Amino acid sequence: MGFIISRGPESYITGFAHQLFVNSRMTQITMAMASGTPSVLNQPEWKSVPWRKTKKGALDILGDILAEIPGLLVELDGLRTCNEIATWELARCKVVMKCQQLEKEWVEWGATRAPTKSPVILDTVQPAQVMEHFVAAQVMAGYWAMGIFLYAILYLASGVDLQLPITGRIDPREYCGVISSIIPTFLSPEVGEYGIHGPIFPSLVALTYLEEVDGHLASVEACELYAILGQSKRGGHVRNFVDNMMRQLKFRDLEITHFTKLQTLWAGYGHVCAITARAINEEAGQRARLACGQSGVEPDDDSTFRLILKLVAPPAAHASHDEGHLRKMLSYEVEQYFYDQVAPHLTDDVAVARCLASTRDAEGREGARELAGMSAVILTDLRTKFSVMGKAEGFCRQGRFTPRWLWLNGGYTYLATRRTEYDSLRKDPYSDWREPFCATNEPSSRSIAEKAAAFLTPSGRPYESYIHGDVKSENLCTTDSGDQVAFFDFQYVGLGLGVCDLAKLFTCSVPMDLLVGSGRGFPMNLLWAMGRSGCWRCTGRSCYVVPRRNGRAYDWIEFTRHWETALVDWCRFQASWGFWGNTEWLEARVRSILKDEEWLKWLDDELRQH
Repeated sequence: MGFIISRGPESYITGFAHQLFVNSRMTQITMAMASGTPSVLNQPEWKSVPWRKTKKGALDILGDILAEIPGLLVELDGLRTCNEIATWELARCKVVMKCQQLEKEWVEWGATRAPTKSPVILDTVQPAQVMEHFVAAQVMAGYWAMGIFLYAILYLASGVDLQLPITGRIDPREYCGVISSIIPTFLSPEVGEYGIHGPIFPSLVALTYLEEVDGHLASVEACELYAILGQSKRGGHVRNFVDNMMRQLKFRDLEITHFTKLQTLWAGYGHVCAITARAINEEAGQRARLACGQSGVEPDDDSTFRLILKLVAPPAAHASHDEGHLRKMLSYEVEQYFYDQVAPHLTDDVAVARCLASTRDAEGREGARELAGMSAVILTDLRTKFSVMGKAEGFCRQGRFTPRWLWLNGGYTYLATRRTEYDSLRKDPYSDWREPFCATNEPSSRSIAEKAAAFLTPSGRPYESYIHGDVKSENLCTTDSGDQVAFFDFQYVGLGLGVCDLAKLFTCSVPMDLLVGSGRGFPMNLLWAMGRSGCWRCTGRSCYVVPRRNGRAYDWIEFTRHWETALVDWCRFQASWGFWGNTEWLEARVRSILKDEEWLKWLDDELRQH
């Protein structure tokens, strides 16, 4: 670098000297970033003079953006040591404005000047074409690393109350994921030893961001990055991180052979991943098979196990007192408790995943520090095998079981935790549902919505049980023949009436032609199907739910009233939060229920009795 600077920018206008300067420029800038000093190459003369006779290419323009970042990092460090408020605020605004401008240029570059060749090598790519993808990978890995820098600087300089992701921008964890997808190009055998150095800078940027800004070095993106590097002997040592994560989860007898991200949790709170693992010996395989039970074991290889990792790593900047954030975090605690403590007591005919390891009791154990702020659970993969239909109700082997860490009111829509949405509905002059749900006859009386919610609140009635709390097609899987089903995603499991699960299932996942056409209160097509499966018994003009074991028979008329009340409550939530699913059917049914004088009288009578 000293040699380049000593000759001045005029020495690099033409010929080999110009090409040497252009090719080494990115490296020199990244060295300045590592040393914590502004880059000399960001000075105006170094960004203009060498191109007096040569038009800047796309990579040169990207280099101009990169040259600004070392100086921004220095200014960001200065904010941490500034004690004078006015000076600090002026400097902070300067950093934010400069960063916003650079980010705008960065986005424009990606939209108009990025290589047309994909930086990712697909299986169909011929060996002779690999180097073209490698060139694109060099450019785009640096591009996404710059995006992480700009995002992190903007976030850190914008204040502690900022929410991740910043409005209008992608969560930088996604940038880290893109870098992970590019790295195999560098490690391709056709690239040779030249590719060894390519992943270093973008990988360090991604991992540094995940550890120091996002706060989750053990996130799925980091694990993917380590796993990809570990596929090559050149970076095999980093694969130990994934194995270490498994050790932190106390599952020491299986070796990971495959790791795939399936989906991102709601609002970026973590990930669901598929893991394939192999027992390290026969003894370990026997223990794992015993733990897995009827699910998770590969049919053709009983030493290979398919597992699901659910990793909860919420964005670090979420306000700790935000109601939505607290609800999500509590729901994940509930789910862990269900799988860890409740599911083992369910009878064998209930198709629920087995919990092999969780972080519920990780505090104080080895590796707990690395898991701070996160939670994880490893479950058997139900997609391999399950033998009977799973029910929304849970039947315990133990006669008495105290669900201390389940929702006292199963589900996520009940009114006690949706007062904000309800108040918005009550104050909305344009909503058709404001009057039906929120109106009261007297200031001290309760509205229909409040009455329905009060009735559905668990109170120890004999037909209450565990309910799933979020029943929809996305949270169940079936056999190929469709005659057996299993549920997962038990974040909102708790006590309640099973009709609350049915209300959401029918609105969100049941075809409309099964819901309409009969003119009866409950969809009769579904009733007949239940009758064939043995769920109902009819005598004369009356029907009732067949009790399990010594349970009480559920009278059909009583069941219907509960069903109608659940529909009213579910419609109240949709009216305050937003309608989706079979909304025309739901709204029509609820309007009919609210006009039914017999139902209104029944509801008042029930509330007086309780």
